[in-house]
Amino acid sequence: MNLWNPFDRMKSKQEKNYLNIMYFKTLLNVCVQMFEYKNTPNNLFNDYIEQYLLCNGNCGIVEIEGELIPVIGGRCGSINPYSLGTNYTWACPDFSGTFEDGKNGVIIRNNSTESPDLDILQYAHLFTECDISIENNVTWSRLAPLMLAHDEKTKHALETAFENIKNGKPDTVVSENIIPELLQGNLTPPVLQLSDVKNIQNLQYLSEYRDQLLKRFFLKRGHSMQTTSKHAQTNNDEIHGLDSIAWVIPENMLKHRKEGIKKVNEIFGTSITVDFSEVWKKEKTNFVKEGEKNEMGENTND
Repeated sequence: MNLWNPFDRMKSKQEKNYLNIMYFKTLLNVCVQMFEYKNTPNNLFNDYIEQYLLCNGNCGIVEIEGELIPVIGGRCGSINPYSLGTNYTWACPDFSGTFEDGKNGVIIRNNSTESPDLDILQYAHLFTECDISIENNVTWSRLAPLMLAHDEKTKHALETAFENIKNGKPDTVVSENIIPELLQGNLTPPVLQLSDVKNIQNLQYLSEYRDQLLKRFFLKRGHSMQTTSKHAQTNNDEIHGLDSIAWVIPENMLKHRKEGIKKVNEIFGTSITVDFSEVWKKEKTNFVKEGEKNEMGENTND
């Protein structure tokens, strides 16, 4: 088992870049799981079609050597009345080409604006900054203040006393100049204060902020998750008030995927289907049931 920790050899900037990449891949992987494709040529089709759509805003479906594959590229050629190119140029390591949408290939759109989910990059950055802040607060609350000693003898005495105190033993430091120090009020050793243990209190606010980031990220993707914030009491209406908004974008994304896959089936004679994956289906079912309960309650009150 390899227990090597890559952070051990990294500088601060490298560690930050590593965290940023890690969060980007993690959040992208979550988004890739939103939709499920069935009757596809292979499992890679499912993963890469979503990665291309999320990162590029669109993707193409073409047939190469008898197999359908998703490709990434851009619109080109003559434009339609909406100023969109009707052709699609793509490239991969072994193949490249251009097809006309709806004839020898299909352009699938990620959403109505045909834009990528660039907010994944933003959230990766924010989660990285949050983790670094949490780590710094933990570190700076743990660092001990530096005692300043006049000489090696005093330094050794203080170090010995600290070790005994850590082990629960009382200790005494001998000073040859105790009378002058008492008269001058300098009995306490001078301290170079590098940290403040009260900074650890900031962790609760950073944790709440991280929860809020998660809530915002998943709200856009159909999950109106609840956080553990205790700043205000919320009722049931406030808790579920954003449920319907949470499904606006996922439903739009599903609509364009279904339209694209329908064209793929018509052109290439396939029977591919696309729908929400099981996790998102369950969440939508809960949303529908909650809406029905609210309607029944309103009718009862009427």
